[in-house]
Amino acid sequence: MVTNPVVRADIETLLLSGQAMDFASRLHGFGRITNAQMIRQFARLAGIADRALILQILPVLKQADVIDFALKPDGTIGYVEEFVGVSGSIIRQTFKVLGQALSTGQCIVRS
Repeated sequence: MVTNPVVRADIETLLLSGQAMDFASRLHGFGRITNAQMIRQFARLAGIADRALILQILPVLKQADVIDFALKPDGTIGYVEEFVGVSGSIIRQTFKVLGQALSTGQCIVRS
C-alpha cells in the first residue's frame, strides 16, 4: 500500500490521464455527441464519475486539444466532440493530457 501522499498524488494523476484518454477513445467515430446520458455512460465505462468528468476530465482533454465540449447554462453537458489522433498521434495526445493534468493539478488524492 502506498502511504506517501506525494506518490499517491502522482499515481492518481497517471490514472486520471489514462481514464481521460480511455474516455476520449470510446467517443471516437461518434462525431459530436449531444446526448448527456450517453456521454456519462461512456465516462462510466472508462471508470469516471460524473463529477470528475465535468470538473476534471473534460477541461484537461480540451486543454490538450483532444476534445471540444460545452456546458449548458445549468451546468450539464451540452456536447462533446473528440479529436483522437487528429491534433497528433495518440501517444503524443496522451502525453499532452498528462502534461495538462500535472500542470493544472488535476488529481484526486484518495485516503
